[in-house]
Amino acid sequence: MFCISFGSSDKLKVIDASQDVVTVVRQAIKAQWRNGIQRDEPRQMAHEFKLSGCPWYPDGSETVLSRMMLAQILANLRALGYKLYTSVDISAGSGDNRDTESWLFRRVGNAWS
Repeated sequence: MFCISFGSSDKLKVIDASQDVVTVVRQAIKAQWRNGIQRDEPRQMAHEFKLSGCPWYPDGSETVLSRMMLAQILANLRALGYKLYTSVDISAGSGDNRDTESWLFRRVGNAWS
């Protein structure tokens, strides 16, 4: 099991995941987010991507592109045998933009396909 957390307006953290997971997330971002990756670096127990632009608060054509990127991430992870287990939205309070959305994934076998 691992987590992907979406922070600020432009950060994506892959938490407690194997390198092959980080690789396919990177591939999905590069394939679908035309603004690119501003920073790509390992952190403690995580790997953080800082994207150029604001994919979590998109405007205009970026709205479609950000959703295509998220769909590509899901497809790439499914190809590795992972399914989205749950999505969690943690609110830091009303009126501020510090909400954190997190996706939890688990590896599934054929019985769970």
